Amino acid sequence: AFEPSLAERFQTAVKDFRKRLKHERTKLDKQRIDLAAAAGWERDRQIADSILATLATLHKGEAETLLTNTHTGETEIIKLNPKLTPRENADLFYKKARRGQRGEEECHEKVATSEAVIKSLEMIEKEIELVRSFEPDSAERISSMEKLFQNPDFFTAKIIENKPTGKKGFEPTVPYRHFTLDGFDIWIGRTDEQNDELTTRFAKPWHIWLHVAAHAGSHVVIGRQKNDPWPPEKIINTAAAFSVWFSKAKHTSLAEVHLTEARFVCKRRGSPAGQVQISQYKAVRVSPVSPQEFFKDRTLES
Repeated sequence: AFEPSLAERFQTAVKDFRKRLKHERTKLDKQRIDLAAAAGWERDRQIADSILATLATLHKGEAETLLTNTHTGETEIIKLNPKLTPRENADLFYKKARRGQRGEEECHEKVATSEAVIKSLEMIEKEIELVRSFEPDSAERISSMEKLFQNPDFFTAKIIENKPTGKKGFEPTVPYRHFTLDGFDIWIGRTDEQNDELTTRFAKPWHIWLHVAAHAGSHVVIGRQKNDPWPPEKIINTAAAFSVWFSKAKHTSLAEVHLTEARFVCKRRGSPAGQVQISQYKAVRVSPVSPQEFFKDRTLES
């Protein structure tokens, strides 16, 4: 079979990388717009305060009123719910303000996360430009391309599309670590919050879920089709080895990894981010394996 050259594989990876970077930048622009909109919660709280300050002049049944903001001194027309009393309308604005405040905090987190992702990708972009600065087929160019292929964020930098998941088409705010091995997708969470998203919102009930036993670490999910048999032992063991690598057990020679279908994993209300419970599982013992080292040999083989 035809085997593409290193340069051809590099060009393909660069194309995927450019799409990912463009996607992340577009997403960040939208997140900043959402953040600016969410910041309006303070006005809702001021309106609620102003309604309470003028209760004697307001009456149930009014759809709008001319209200002076007690914080700013500005007068404006405020829409009200005519079915509610003035005090209930004030409570409604307070509720909207609380919801908006939480939304602003979430928007801040999303923006900060996206900015960190883009900063990391822009560092890779500089490495790409360095490769292009060398003469074609030169030892420096080949060495730089091989170095980039060792970075999984470069050669697996593909957008996780908003495909139906059985959970209202959830799309993660930040793409997980994503590898493809012999046709099987493997996703790995980067943070405790991402672990929650990956396990409880992204993974389908029939996906295979893995986590190193007795140690903190990333949640790992192997994709498969509904009613298909479990992935081959090779895929299971490799994903398990990645699970150990992205955990506090990465420096051990051998660790136990629990695996089960995602439908047997649940999160107890109020539990910390990344903490889940499993009702049944299997176990394998594997050594930690770095995806960078694992895929380096597969990616650069001639």
